[in-house]
Amino acid sequence: MKKTLLIIGVFILSQVVAGLAASVAAMIRLYVQGKGFHGDFELSPSEMLIALMASEIIIIIATILICRKGFKEPFRWRISVCKGLAVVAVSIVGFSALVVLTEALAEWLSLPDYMEETFKVASLSSLSLWAMAVIGPISEEIAFRYGIAGSLLETNKMSKCLVVLISALLFSLLHMNPAQMLVAFILGLFLGWLYVITLSIWPCIICHVANNAVSVLLMRKSSGEMEDATLSGMIPDNTWFAVTLCGCAVVLLLSILALRYCTRKY
Repeated sequence: MKKTLLIIGVFILSQVVAGLAASVAAMIRLYVQGKGFHGDFELSPSEMLIALMASEIIIIIATILICRKGFKEPFRWRISVCKGLAVVAVSIVGFSALVVLTEALAEWLSLPDYMEETFKVASLSSLSLWAMAVIGPISEEIAFRYGIAGSLLETNKMSKCLVVLISALLFSLLHMNPAQMLVAFILGLFLGWLYVITLSIWPCIICHVANNAVSVLLMRKSSGEMEDATLSGMIPDNTWFAVTLCGCAVVLLLSILALRYCTRKY
């Protein structure tokens, strides 16, 4: 539990420190440009993303240092190459199906998204894929799956189900955006379960990176020629929308069964 609290502290503190550093840098930039600055000034997309990447790198390094005794084990492949590739492929398919289902649920509940415009503007920057689709997912998987879930499993005081639940709940709460929190919780359950059954961080990282990359590209399109990048906007016909959700539910179930079969020895 001590490691978990340390990782949560680092996660929050790194974002605060990086945000403050970015604000100071923006103030200096405005001063040098002779524009002056006000209390309500906004960071540029590049400044936001640089601050985000800085906090993500801090999280990665700090989590590895906190959990360094068990560092090597989750980064090893315990499964044969062919079976490992199959696990990754099935994980991506199942995770993608779950993303569609959770996005539909979030749209149906009409949860407020306070970060939507910020993410759309940031996605147009050349740094967005690195910050939001590569380094971001890696830092979150290392923090929540390798760090938090791994350290809780290490104690042998909690059931695996409870460990997955706690890591998913913390993953959700630390997103601090209603529209993201529900999706993050459900996806966190899948990623935590995937980490537990494979005993490897790699399938989780690959699924997370693939999902975020697609999200960034869709945000770019929604800021350009695509007016509505929501799921209901891309599939406006109700019948096809229902068929898509049913198909995703079936794919998710089959993926879970396939993953259980491939990892039954572990």
